[in-house]
This record gives sequence, C-alpha cells and structure tokens, in this order.
Amino acid sequence: MRMPGLSFEGIMSYPTDEKTGETVRLLEKNGIPVRMVSGRPDIYPLGSKKPLYHEIGLTEIRTGIFVLGAGKYYRFQRDKDDPRKVYYADRSALRVLCTVISRPVRDMAIIDGGIKTFSTFAGPPYGYFIDYPRALMSAMLVEHGHVDVSECQRKPRIGEMVTAVPNHPGICLNLHDTLVGVRRGRVEAVWPILARGKIQ
Repeated sequence: MRMPGLSFEGIMSYPTDEKTGETVRLLEKNGIPVRMVSGRPDIYPLGSKKPLYHEIGLTEIRTGIFVLGAGKYYRFQRDKDDPRKVYYADRSALRVLCTVISRPVRDMAIIDGGIKTFSTFAGPPYGYFIDYPRALMSAMLVEHGHVDVSECQRKPRIGEMVTAVPNHPGICLNLHDTLVGVRRGRVEAVWPILARGKIQ
C-alpha cells in the first residue's frame, strides 16, 4: 500500500467483532502489515468470560463507557413490552443525584435535572431511577425533568434526593465539569472532566 504522504499503521473499528480479525488477516495475507488494531471489545455475549479481544488481536482497547459498567451503549435494557421494567441498571457505576423540587400533581414529580444534566439521547424515557424503579422521566426541559410516578407505591417528597442512571454515560459526562467518586456514601475523590466539550 503506497500513497504519497500516508503511512498505514493499522485499523480502528466499531463495533469490534470477528470481522475485525478477519480484516487484519486478509490485509496481512496480502502483504500489508497491520501494526495497530484499535477497537472496543464489549460485544461478547452477556455473562461470557472470554472477551473477543484475545481472538481479534487488539493492540489498543478503546473502552469508552465500558469502565462505567456499559456492555454496549446502555448499561441497562428496557423491556420491549413494559418500558418500566429494566435490566442490569444496578451494574452502572455512573449515577446522577437530583432533587425533587415540585410535586404539581399526585402522579408527577419535577426534578432539578433536565437536558443540560442528562441529554436527550434515546428517550423518552430518559434514564432510570434507582430509588423509584417504576418511575419514568417522560419529558425534560433545559434544567428540569418531569417524572411520572403514577406506578410508584411510595411517592417522592419535595426536597428528597433521587438517584438516576442516565441513558448514555458518555454524553452525560460531557455536560459536566467534574465527576465525584463516592464509596459507601462517602466522597473519596473529585475528578475534573478535562475532555468536556473537546470536539475539535
């Protein structure tokens, strides 16, 4: 492979699966050395202990949101027939703490987190509430979220803090300046999000 001003070093692929490995083998079979294979090996079957990167030959792992508990773009999955039924939400390491600021009607709670907090990715519903698993954030404004609590046996109170898992951690993190590390209810670290807004 010869092109003026270009030096081929390797490939990067999303998603990263068996086809990535096949591509590498085909390139090398045709005399094109592949020094770097970069990708995200998070698509092996749920529960499998054999990650694909060993088979693909990745030299660089682009973990992205995997570190926060994401096997794919979602750390949790909603039931197709019942959007209030959620799987794997407890695996997420990223949580957003919001305060209930209003209860305008019996079955609605307003929280102080909206589009600027969560983003509108893959909604509605927007996120999952750990404390109120049957709640649905059905709508958002710029700074507020409208949460349907009609199916919650216990209703949130004004002033109560609620914990939410955002639909997409990467987009959510890009909206914030800091990430707070908490273990067993104690703040252990505050990390600046240095890559926030770095799109150029």
